[in-house]
Parts: sequence; structure tokens; C-alpha cells
Amino acid sequence: MNYDKLELFVSTSRIRKYLFACNNSKTRALELYKANILLSEAFYPILNNFEVLFRNAVNRELIKHFDDPKWIINEKDGFMSHPSLRKTDFYIKKSVISAEKRLNRKRRPLTPSAIMAEQEFGFWTSFFEAKPFGLLKASILNVFPFRPESTDRSAIRDILKEIREFRNRVYHNEPICFDDGHINLSDAINVRRNIYSLLRWIDYDLFKYVWYYDRLEKRINAVKRI
Repeated sequence: MNYDKLELFVSTSRIRKYLFACNNSKTRALELYKANILLSEAFYPILNNFEVLFRNAVNRELIKHFDDPKWIINEKDGFMSHPSLRKTDFYIKKSVISAEKRLNRKRRPLTPSAIMAEQEFGFWTSFFEAKPFGLLKASILNVFPFRPESTDRSAIRDILKEIREFRNRVYHNEPICFDDGHINLSDAINVRRNIYSLLRWIDYDLFKYVWYYDRLEKRINAVKRI
């Protein structure tokens, strides 16, 4: 497919970003668009595995904290309803209730694992925000037992925010290989590095497991050649 037809069917507003990043070269813009898709594709197994592993690590820690394998159900009227969470509009509680409603519509049982699977990535990262973190008495930091001593809640929150925003760009077919009209892979490289840091801080074997699926170097180099 040539550039003009791609612009017609994908949308001018989306494709013109690539044209701008390639100094109005339609040939390079087409190559960059394809390279961006392949780079995003290579991120999928890394992002997906990280999300699952991180979610389960958070869940295990919360089970310990509440001494309750069904905390995600039973804490709706406890931790999740604490007045200090009013400023976040009780996001955690509302996410659980929304998940339960979706499962009811599907006529599926309301088990902790089913409710967990319905949660978005932001649900799990929210436990590192100041108010939930304080209510949990910092126990959630135990998700990362091998983190550097200097790494505190805010540092982990910032890393998780960066990963979440990048993840959303990948999942919504947004550019991840340029910004401000210039080819730029720094975000992709930083997110990859930060994901591996967090995995090592949970358990080194998790890093090795996800690394097995990493095909990013080839895709990054392809963008650099454009």
C-alpha cells in the first residue's frame, strides 16, 4: 500500500504525524509507520507478561496484609471505603464494583481471580499512590523485596506511571518511536529498562522469564535505519 492510500484509510491526522517526523518524505513516513507497528508488536509480550506478574505480586502482598485471600471482595466496605480515598473518588472500590457488575452480566461467578482479571493496569498501580500506600502502612513496598534501599514509593509510582502511559500508547496504536516531530526512541528504551528493573526487584527469575520473549533490539534498530 502506498502512502496516499494509507493516509486515506487510516486517517490524515494519524499519518501526518509520521510525515512530519520524516521531513515530509512519504517513503520514509510509510516505513516509519510500519516500523512503529512492528515495534509495538514486539512490546506486547513484554508489557503483557509484566502486567500479569506485577498484578499477581501485588495481590499476594495484599493477601498477606489483610490476611484474607478474598480481600478484593471483602475490603469494599473496609480499606476501599476509607474517607481519605474520597479525593480519588473511591477509584479502587468503584473498579471492583464495576468488575462485579460486568461478571454478573456475563453470568460468571464473583471469585477473587475473576474480579482480578477484570481490573485495568491502573487499578494495580494505584496502590502506590500516597493515600492507599499510607493506609496499607507501606506494606505494598514488599512487592519489590530486592529494590535498592534508596528507591521509595514515589520513585516506583513514577516508573509505573511511565509504563502505564507507554502501554496505553502501544495498545491504542499511537506512535512510540518519535515525539515533537522527530524520531526518538528514548521512551521505548526507558520503558524497557524500567520494566526489567521492576521485575528484578520482584524476583530475578521473572526478569529472565520475560527476557526470553524480547525481540525489541531488532525492531529498535529498524527504526534507527529510517
